[in-house]
Amino acid sequence: MKLTLTIFFTAFFLGVCNLSSYAQSITPKSKAQLIEFTNATAKFTVPPGKTWTVHNVFTSFPVDDNTYSITIKSINSILLTDISKNILGKLLFSSNNLANLNYPIVLPENTTIELIIMKRLGETRSLYDKSAFLNFTETEN
Repeated sequence: MKLTLTIFFTAFFLGVCNLSSYAQSITPKSKAQLIEFTNATAKFTVPPGKTWTVHNVFTSFPVDDNTYSITIKSINSILLTDISKNILGKLLFSSNNLANLNYPIVLPENTTIELIIMKRLGETRSLYDKSAFLNFTETEN
């Protein structure tokens, strides 16, 4: 009886270890990243074989009458934001916190995304010459 129990527990233990290593091999490994950017450096391309999950985009802003925001300027060269034509893409950050911000945003491999940091006073929008941050995790496909 003791030998049977020993064999059973040994087999059970090896099965659990095998299942644990299998689960680890199918779980995607991710790496959290925080990238600082400006309007001059706000273009990102997801590397081949990777997926980015954007969790947050943010910046600091002064307390004044301006509203500061970050939107998607383009995805894969498709223009979504054009200040001169008053066309605004998906809002990712707003200093007035009134926007409905939907995160996470999943970007598959080879996606190119460009962001734009703006300030608005009344109806006038212009580029905001400050840095912002993109917070995302990168997983292997």
